[in-house]
Amino acid sequence: MKKVNSDFYPAPLKRASTSTEADGRKHHRFEHLTAGFLTKDDFVKLYDHCGDMLHAQNPYRGRNTIHTRLSAQEWFARIENLVKVHQTRLVTSSCFIVLVPDKDGKVHLAHGLSKK
Repeated sequence: MKKVNSDFYPAPLKRASTSTEADGRKHHRFEHLTAGFLTKDDFVKLYDHCGDMLHAQNPYRGRNTIHTRLSAQEWFARIENLVKVHQTRLVTSSCFIVLVPDKDGKVHLAHGLSKK
């Protein structure tokens, strides 16, 4: 993926301020999250942990323990923090801000931002 699009991984965001209206359109300001989300390295580790669980020995023959570093709830929270508000960029350099889901329960998308 990285060879095709170096910006393939979502960049988690948070709303930095309330929206303002200009020209009849809402405008939001976002900041990048710095912690508490699923990083690329975490994704690889979690992927490996899931593979270990899927290919574990017979669970009825003794006790097999797979250490996943975090609980399932903590992994889910990190995944949610990664995708609930994120920036993603297509190969074409089009940038999208995605809110999954917003307060109204719908996914919202802002696009048309270009790469700096």
